Amino acid sequence: MTVEQADKGCRREDLLVNSSVLGLPASFIRPESFNAYQCRGLCSLTHGMAFTTHSLLEAFVNKEGNKTDGEGCCVPTKLRPLSFIYYVKEHEVFERYTFKDLIIEECGCY
Repeated sequence: MTVEQADKGCRREDLLVNSSVLGLPASFIRPESFNAYQCRGLCSLTHGMAFTTHSLLEAFVNKEGNKTDGEGCCVPTKLRPLSFIYYVKEHEVFERYTFKDLIIEECGCY
């Protein structure tokens, strides 16, 4: 596999997010920003990614010259939560809110 092919394969890339876009009802939010990551790239037999049985079948069918709708999609396969601490001025308290499945840990072909 060439370096160019590896760069096009399904992978996790940075996605830096400013916490202010989450709509939490406060001006003081921690963390102020975070890396949520994103899944990008191609899913094919040449990229050696983890496949579901169905996406593997599509890849083999496509390799034989028949055309399916795709060879699998590069999607998050493992996610984790992230908690935020923010100050609610109206109540004069700090609160914690946890977004489930917010940070991508791994990507794969499905």
